[in-house]
Amino acid sequence: MSKGFWVISTVLLLFSGIFIFWNYFLKNDVVDEPVVKEDVDATWSGEELSCVEFSCSNLESSNDRISVVYHPCLVKCSNGYKISESGQFAVIVPTGYELLAEKHLDDLQYCFPLLKEQLGLVPFYNKVYVVFPLADESKSYASTSTSSIYYYRTKDQLDSAQKSFKKRSDEGLNFGVGPDSCINAHEFTHIFTGELHLPRWANEGIAEYMITQMPDVKDKPSYCADDVLHFKSLKDEKFEPYSDLSKSFGVPDVDESNEDYLYETGACVFDYISEKYGQDKIKLIMQRFAEYAANHEPDEIIGKDMNRFSSKIFIREGIVPVIGEDAKVWLKKMFNL
Repeated sequence: MSKGFWVISTVLLLFSGIFIFWNYFLKNDVVDEPVVKEDVDATWSGEELSCVEFSCSNLESSNDRISVVYHPCLVKCSNGYKISESGQFAVIVPTGYELLAEKHLDDLQYCFPLLKEQLGLVPFYNKVYVVFPLADESKSYASTSTSSIYYYRTKDQLDSAQKSFKKRSDEGLNFGVGPDSCINAHEFTHIFTGELHLPRWANEGIAEYMITQMPDVKDKPSYCADDVLHFKSLKDEKFEPYSDLSKSFGVPDVDESNEDYLYETGACVFDYISEKYGQDKIKLIMQRFAEYAANHEPDEIIGKDMNRFSSKIFIREGIVPVIGEDAKVWLKKMFNL
């Protein structure tokens, strides 16, 4: 072979060696910047609450002055209330009770990931409001149409709550947040499950059950037995029959004699599922039924803006697909569902 051939071959081999050395040694020593991925689990997938249809001028002609705080969009129409906000949470309180707002904001931020993990859901709207209207009597409820929790309280009750927060703060305790509290658990659960339109026993039952799943509930009462509610206290033990959940249709039709233990009985349905099949099945049931509810209309008309899915639908489309047909047997035997 000619001398030129060897020269060309040598040059090609030299360049090949340099290329290999660059790719496998020098180039690989350069560490790429990590790609920051969006934490999907931390995001909210709901809608924004629109306040376009609400105005203070319309409110002034209304005789219903309580509507100032009935809807969070109207809070700025009143001089008597203050709004405190942090991230995707807002708390509306009468002027002078800002400490109450601060503690509930902390609590909402603590409760959110706990409930999200337990339920496998997110609220329908991208912002959650807690409202404290001054009232003559105490009552609490959640409005899923405005993603709001309402705690109607008397002035004495607000004073007492603020005093309690202040005292514990003065003592150096981080009261209201952290691993020892989730004071909004029941009503907050309704915000998560609002678009599922659950039958009433399931709607209240899952909210009561979630309270028992929070880290702050240390000595959980053993009140769910095979055939009876079993309450334990420091003083005595109390046994009550389960409510007949077949009679719990909705507020207009509810059997008042069936109300006393409706919440507890509903909670025991979920407690029984957790004990018999595993706590993870609760999340799967909620997620499964959320998919169904998103594509179907509720089949029970119980009042204006209060339609719900029947127990039959919830059991068929939510519970049975997750834990099996045998669920129908004990649901009928224990709770008459």
